[in-house]
Amino acid sequence: MEFSLNGAATATGKGKSTLHRAIKSGKLSATRQADGTYSINAAELFRVFPRNAGMGQTGTVTEPPAHPTEMLTTEVAVLRARLEAAEKLDAIRVETIEDQRKRLDRAELLLTDQRGQPNATQKPVAGRSWWSRLLGRQ
Repeated sequence: MEFSLNGAATATGKGKSTLHRAIKSGKLSATRQADGTYSINAAELFRVFPRNAGMGQTGTVTEPPAHPTEMLTTEVAVLRARLEAAEKLDAIRVETIEDQRKRLDRAELLLTDQRGQPNATQKPVAGRSWWSRLLGRQ
């Protein structure tokens, strides 16, 4: 089950700005849709902002959670989503490390020590007068 930002605010009793701050800080994961809206998984939403189990809005005791298996199913879904996200991050890190190694290898090739190796295109300047250097003569 997926919630929009507005639906999630209604379901949790929190403000949209509170949920948006939680998304921006990384506490709450959400998917940004093409139209700019957020899609928030119910399991993720209630992991960060749990329902007040046993307590109503006024602080009076209400019914306990319906089925403990629902809570476990939700938690398993959240853990699977977190594992999948961690695996994606790991793949990105490995890819980035490989890219950086390739760049370093290319840079090492360019930065070899070339002292003592004469440059064929450059003519020695010492021993020439300023007038011959100005006119480009030998």
